[in-house]
Amino acid sequence: MPAETDRPLGRANPLVARIRRLARSAADRERSGLILVEGIKLAGEALDAGIEVHEAIVSSSLLREERGRALRSRLSASKIPIRVAADSLMRSLQDADAPQGILLLAARPATDGHFISSAAPGATLLACAGVQDPGNMGSLVRVADAAGASGLVAAGGADPFGPKAVRASAGSIFRLPVSRAADAAALAPLLGSLRASGRIIAGAVPHEGRDYRDVDLAHGMALVVGGEGAGIPAPLLESMDLLLTIPLSGKVESINVATAAAVILFEAARQRQSSRR
Repeated sequence: MPAETDRPLGRANPLVARIRRLARSAADRERSGLILVEGIKLAGEALDAGIEVHEAIVSSSLLREERGRALRSRLSASKIPIRVAADSLMRSLQDADAPQGILLLAARPATDGHFISSAAPGATLLACAGVQDPGNMGSLVRVADAAGASGLVAAGGADPFGPKAVRASAGSIFRLPVSRAADAAALAPLLGSLRASGRIIAGAVPHEGRDYRDVDLAHGMALVVGGEGAGIPAPLLESMDLLLTIPLSGKVESINVATAAAVILFEAARQRQSSRR
């Protein structure tokens, strides 16, 4: 069983500095291959998914609760080193609105991009070009997972493996294959190969696209969504096979990017299911 230190983790400890670097720097997460997992439910999701956990930091108050003791037992059974931190330090290490007193340093889920070329012919992939908000990025990962997509590519914008995005994914980041591309321009060759394999390349736009309900989405699609406000970059937009629009009622101009992706991806899933009957 791993040793659990009786002395609380101090603010000057190198582990604290390492956590702060991981929280603020995508480059550091990329270089180290580590991510931060915050909260009891998310920690359980990571363990359930078999994610390699290097170290756990638990608040002293959580260890006084039954759920905290149960989590400590599970971590110990998995031979994961546990460090105890004062509540004030734990709060400073997490940016969640309601920190839950548990933080894992875990290996970033391993994806090498092969899921893109190896996806089944009828599979749907989601490509995000310049989505800036990490909460939206995490929600897109969750939506893609829930709708049965084969994977997600994040091109530029927010890091899907950042703390806020990981939280917003609600555990989907541990299950759905996710790959990163440097920027939107890097999507062009990827989309070209997907088109060559028979997939439709569809861009989601707020206006002047075809009604998403009137298009056959059952036989393989790469759905491209753009950043908040800016949308899909113009050069990439020109390479789309078709543009899809969700008709909106009233005076609503547009909807959240994760909501738009959910509407279209679930319609594609519905069509795939209907085509199998």
